[in-house]
Amino acid sequence: MKAKRINHIAIAVNDLDAAVETFTKDFGLTLIREATNGPGTLGMAFLEVGDTVLQLVTPIGPGPVRDFLDTKGEGLHHICFDVESLKEATETHPGGPIDKGGLGGQVSFLKESVHGAVIELSAPLPEEG
Repeated sequence: MKAKRINHIAIAVNDLDAAVETFTKDFGLTLIREATNGPGTLGMAFLEVGDTVLQLVTPIGPGPVRDFLDTKGEGLHHICFDVESLKEATETHPGGPIDKGGLGGQVSFLKESVHGAVIELSAPLPEEG
């Protein structure tokens, strides 16, 4: 597997609106999209910073981000790398289920952390033929 670039860096926050305000006003980032995940357990805001994205995530219900905030508090949640193929990338580092990403494409979280960091991989949707 070879990562092509950092797709986004995610920070878990308790108050999404307050975090968006902080990063837009204090750091000049531009809000490009707000969304919820498929199951509706996670609120997300995507902010543009140069050629990458800062993703702010907050729990709407129970799940991994709620658990993260309850045990660790706010902070760096994960780093997402773009790869050519999730299938090839997860042959070396097994990943969880492949889902639709908040910015399009498909994503998978590695099942094991890498040196303590949670890693998400992102790849384009396969072309339909």
